Amino acid sequence: MSVLSQRSGLASGEMRRVLDFFEGYRRDTPDAAVRADLTFGNPHETPLPGLVAALKANVEPGAVDWFAYKTSEEAPRQVVAETLGAELGLDFAPADIAMTRGAFGAIALAFSMLLDPGDECVTPVPGWFLYSTMLAARGAVTVPVPLAEGSFDLDIAAIEAAITPRTRIVVVNTPHNPTGIIYARRRLTELAEMLEAKSEDLGRPIFILSDEPYRRIRFDGAGFTSPAEVYRRTLIDYS
Repeated sequence: MSVLSQRSGLASGEMRRVLDFFEGYRRDTPDAAVRADLTFGNPHETPLPGLVAALKANVEPGAVDWFAYKTSEEAPRQVVAETLGAELGLDFAPADIAMTRGAFGAIALAFSMLLDPGDECVTPVPGWFLYSTMLAARGAVTVPVPLAEGSFDLDIAAIEAAITPRTRIVVVNTPHNPTGIIYARRRLTELAEMLEAKSEDLGRPIFILSDEPYRRIRFDGAGFTSPAEVYRRTLIDYS
């Protein structure tokens, strides 16, 4: 009999294929740096000098509570709200911002705040391998929905067909990992209109979690539309 909770066991099971791949890859690849980089996408370059300088400057305490327990403090939230507003053309207030430990922490926070055990979250296939693990750890249900065959665009009809009275979140990852597709405003508007109608029918709001850690990594003049620009019940995670 396992001493672990059922949720822990489910989360571990969701990770099994990834761990099996990583362990096999580690056995066959002697260079540890290459193993880590090619498996989990770790950076290949040293941090920018400006980042290093900022860390050095701020390690010196400026007040008695410099290293105390922190919540989302006003100053960084203000900076992020202004920067995000300028980038996306939307009005953000500091109260709209939560400072987390990277996008991973933001996704975990969104799942924890919006999902009760048994609630459902629609996730894209192919997609990031940890959505299901994080959902299982919270007793929530992953509902995988394939992207459109050939184009990897959002399949609005397939997403709509997957929605049930337990659906609480639809994950949209743009630019998408691993395909690189950036969803057009027209397609996101179609998704928004469908989710507004389904939320009204169900009498329960359905949220979009817009997973956007790659939104500034774009080339050839490619534009970008955040789901937040077309759907009011959108949470953005960034890294």
